[in-house]
Amino acid sequence: MEMIHEILEIPERAWYCYENSRNISLPAGVPFLGMGSSYFAALTLKYCEKEIFPEIASEYYNYISPGKICPLGVLISQSGESSETLWCKELFKKVIAITNEAESSLARSPNVKELILLNACR
Repeated sequence: MEMIHEILEIPERAWYCYENSRNISLPAGVPFLGMGSSYFAALTLKYCEKEIFPEIASEYYNYISPGKICPLGVLISQSGESSETLWCKELFKKVIAITNEAESSLARSPNVKELILLNACR
């Protein structure tokens, strides 16, 4: 029964997210890292012809850019606690953190340049 309630809530929550995020400006030409649905969200932006580079956080950390420090990256984690995404914090001088949790490890990282709250239900 709870799942049905969550499904029926999708249009209202989607509209709320849209209304509260339509003025957000995200940088082009930088890595957008996440795991699972957070990665797919970034991939969707790429398919909508945004000039971003979505990568799976663990692959970016281990294979694509191990140890290389870049000026800026976007880290996406619904919970703000995804371990692989958190590993990537050290690969950027500054990060834009996109999360649903304002008090998460990701949101409280010292190199967070900007925090964008998802305003999505859990």
